Amino acid sequence: MKSKIQIPFRYDFNLAMDETTWAEVWQCAKEISICNKTREIQLRILHHLQVTPQSRHRMNPNLTEMRSKCQVEVGSYRHCIWSCIYIEVY
Repeated sequence: MKSKIQIPFRYDFNLAMDETTWAEVWQCAKEISICNKTREIQLRILHHLQVTPQSRHRMNPNLTEMRSKCQVEVGSYRHCIWSCIYIEVY
């Protein structure tokens, strides 16, 4: 049974992970750092709570949905976390 958290990742990142992989993802998010801010960001991403330009635009159409760093693509989860040219450097 897929959790509600897995569904957005399957859609946004075109990823299908089994339960064992998800358990590893959750464990890594908890252990990635001793810094609480870093852990919070990881969990916000996993829970799909991190506000992206695209989601901010849905809340307020006066705001741009373009990624502020590159101004090239819509700031979706996939773009902001994975495919932005500024992120690819890392």
